[in-house]
Amino acid sequence: MAIPESALQTLLDKDAIRDVLYRYATAIDTWNMDIFDEVFTKDVTAVYNYNDISGIEALKRYFLDLRFRGPLGVKALPTRMHFTGNITISLSGNEATTDTYLLALNSSDDGRMLVRGNRYFDKFIKLAGSWRIRERRHLTEWMFDSPVKMDPDRAAAAR
Repeated sequence: MAIPESALQTLLDKDAIRDVLYRYATAIDTWNMDIFDEVFTKDVTAVYNYNDISGIEALKRYFLDLRFRGPLGVKALPTRMHFTGNITISLSGNEATTDTYLLALNSSDDGRMLVRGNRYFDKFIKLAGSWRIRERRHLTEWMFDSPVKMDPDRAAAAR
């Protein structure tokens, strides 16, 4: 039995949208804001930590200037790991909405692990065959911190 072309396209679109969300997490963890060009539209609007941001260049500056220090109350975050969890995707032609759960783990310069349970409510658009986030609303559902011990071999392993 052949899979209908529309069902196959739905699967391909949903997989491409998930990939955009995973690339976002990589961008945040590596501070590689160039990846944002593959994730967001140029005219993206976003709300992060109650800050309204318009345009991709403003969004890049927001992350590079802030580096999460302000909302987390620390001077530096030596390591970050963002894990994308449940993703609900609703497609409508060349537009989609998503509700994404994300677990953010951030080690701080003062020896704590800062953990945040986040959700992203996104509106996607498909431009020239590629999915991009056009609107994002970030919501932190909960957070906690605890002591953390860094692996003493981390620097050697990173080479």
